[in-house]
Amino acid sequence: MEATGYRRLTADVEPTGNNPVDTRLLEQIGETLITSKLLEAGILAAKPFFDHLGADLIGFTSIDDRGRFCRIQCKYRRLRRTASVVVDTSYVVGAFILFVCVQEDTDKRLYCFTPEEIAHVFKSSTTRSRSVFRLTITQNTTSALSNYDYLRNPQQRNAAIFHLIKVASPTSELQKIFSGLSFQMQKIAKLQKQREELQELIHQNEVLELEKNANDEQIAILKEYEEVLKQQQEQKSKE
Repeated sequence: MEATGYRRLTADVEPTGNNPVDTRLLEQIGETLITSKLLEAGILAAKPFFDHLGADLIGFTSIDDRGRFCRIQCKYRRLRRTASVVVDTSYVVGAFILFVCVQEDTDKRLYCFTPEEIAHVFKSSTTRSRSVFRLTITQNTTSALSNYDYLRNPQQRNAAIFHLIKVASPTSELQKIFSGLSFQMQKIAKLQKQREELQELIHQNEVLELEKNANDEQIAILKEYEEVLKQQQEQKSKE
């Protein structure tokens, strides 16, 4: 029943002609599947209002577990000939879990990787001046990833997640996230200041434009007044 419903949802976003797949919808479908599987295993999943260090989801074993949690990144790929997954190496530290949902025709796989497994399975490379881990999936390589398939090895994969959360350092993870958020807040504050300065310049320009228009109107009135006086003087001289 679950697989049928999943295929029905994904079928609605299949490309027709040159129309692209709605990747945001696919990502949401993948997150929903991952969240439901984690909840079934007793791992609470929360959706943060930020995306920092790959934190699409935050996983807890319990709310009062002394602040221990893991960052969860979710990716969704359709496998026709090949599918590529890229993860920034700065994410793959500490309590980090990568889920990769792969759909191949009617078959789906949900791979789950810890940082050590990513470093072992993925290849390190550089793209656009940043260091990344890259995994290329083909129909011939899926069997080599079977040990990381969450749907086929749920107990093993859940044990890895529970262990990662158990040994996680709350202070270290919070520092990773909030230091990044602090940096983002500083950028936002700087942009806000620039926006206010720009608004002030716009306001000053508007004031100058109004003053210029007012001066132009006053000059026009004075000229009209001078013209009237001139006409009156000419009329008196004729009399």
